[in-house]
Amino acid sequence: MSTQNDLSQIKEKINEIEEKSADGDFVYRGEPEHFEKKPYYEKVSSSLWREYGIEAEHFDIEAIQAEMLQEAKEFAHEMDANDDFEILTQLQHYGGKTNLIDFATDYLRAVFFACDGSLDKTHDKDGRIILLQRTNKINEKYKIEEPKNPRNRVISQKSIFVRPPKGYVETEDYEVINIPKSLKQPMLDHLRKYHGISTQTIYNDLHGYIINQKIHQTDYTEFYKGLTCQIRNQYDKAIEHYTKAVDLNPRLVSAYYNRGNVYKSKSDFDNAIEDYTQAIKLQPNDADAYSNRGLAYAERDDFDNAIKDYNKAIELKPDLPETYVNRGNAYGRRGDFDNAIKDCTQAIKLQPDLPKAYYNRGGAYLDKGDFDNAIKDCTQAIKLQPNDAEAYYNRGSAYGRRGDFDNAIKDCTQAIKLKPDLPEAYNNRGNAYKSKSDFDNAIEDYTQAIKLQPDFSETYVNRGNAYKSKSDFDNAIEDYTQAIKLQPNDAEAYYNRGIVYGEKGDFNNAIKDYTQGV
Repeated sequence: MSTQNDLSQIKEKINEIEEKSADGDFVYRGEPEHFEKKPYYEKVSSSLWREYGIEAEHFDIEAIQAEMLQEAKEFAHEMDANDDFEILTQLQHYGGKTNLIDFATDYLRAVFFACDGSLDKTHDKDGRIILLQRTNKINEKYKIEEPKNPRNRVISQKSIFVRPPKGYVETEDYEVINIPKSLKQPMLDHLRKYHGISTQTIYNDLHGYIINQKIHQTDYTEFYKGLTCQIRNQYDKAIEHYTKAVDLNPRLVSAYYNRGNVYKSKSDFDNAIEDYTQAIKLQPNDADAYSNRGLAYAERDDFDNAIKDYNKAIELKPDLPETYVNRGNAYGRRGDFDNAIKDCTQAIKLQPDLPKAYYNRGGAYLDKGDFDNAIKDCTQAIKLQPNDAEAYYNRGSAYGRRGDFDNAIKDCTQAIKLKPDLPEAYNNRGNAYKSKSDFDNAIEDYTQAIKLQPDFSETYVNRGNAYKSKSDFDNAIEDYTQAIKLQPNDAEAYYNRGIVYGEKGDFNNAIKDYTQGV
């Protein structure tokens, strides 16, 4: 992902190349490494010379190449056997060892090769650009030739070949511009975005396809290892493999997207959002990436950004019911119940058997105080998904708020059977028992809800009210006090604790709590 600072450095490098080559006829070569571990590699040299790595007066590289050519001609059935240069260019094209050195007439192609170290794993090393000026002296010293019958890739690379008599170009004859390793990927992104230069366009033939296969073989292996671990819920291992995949291939969209899903499953929403954002930058029309980033934003209670992402996902893929449900949920959590109902209704039109849409719309109706429609939608959700504990719990809430406490208790009991660790179901069943003046069962349920969720401040208030109704003032005060610790602005807790203090004759504390609760 390029930054403003990267862009500034990219422009500086491009300007440096342009300035150095402004007054003359230059050819350019990009190399992804400085070869500091093999000093003889530091020379701008041919692959045949590097094969031997010998620098001596008696070393005649052209004689070695002549022997090699003689053997190669036996296989050059479709070529002119007398055209040595054409045979050499084909050998060079397919990775054979020759005394030709690839240069380009376009410096941007050279920049690409200086940065693209995926195949030989040089992405973590500095690259370099070689500038060779074609003066009369240089043209005499080195044989510089253009290919006679260029193939697709030679054309796209704007290739030109230097054939040095010693196998290398003398150091004093060229200039070098360094490309820092940190700038390689941003530079590749820049070339792709603004100049249409990429692995696909540079290697645009069958041999190029084979090279791409080699480049991406390892990153896809890591990707599928990550996918296997993700399916097995081995999230840490999955992240490790996806990370290796994007290190090898920073443009592998599926690795960012899947790693984002894993982070989301681990409730690491910040990293999930970062990965979805990168996936979207690489593939701006991916509706699923927008939708999942919206879910991550919603989990962070950032409903504005969540809704913005859902809007984009719906724009790209308007027939996806799940996205309407998710946007409706975001609207509902933001308190916009009308839009929540509208979105869930649209989801139901697209998929009439989607239980989540009925459940969420029922929740929005419940929050609006439309208990009849809430009960109706929750009932439909239960028909479609009979083991949905939350649907029973929500319908129980609607029954309770409508004053039908028996059905409320019945539904909350069913929710608890299906999901015994659901604190809200115990809390709401406790409310129904309390409304029926069954304070002992109410207190038992509130206590269980608190065991499951010790920071459930509402339940402390509810249990305090049940204790107050039983005239157990000390336990009531203790519960209200705990609720205030958890929620210091809870006016109801202050007010009710004030009442209990008054019942105990502690009027100073009663007045203090009444004042705080107002």
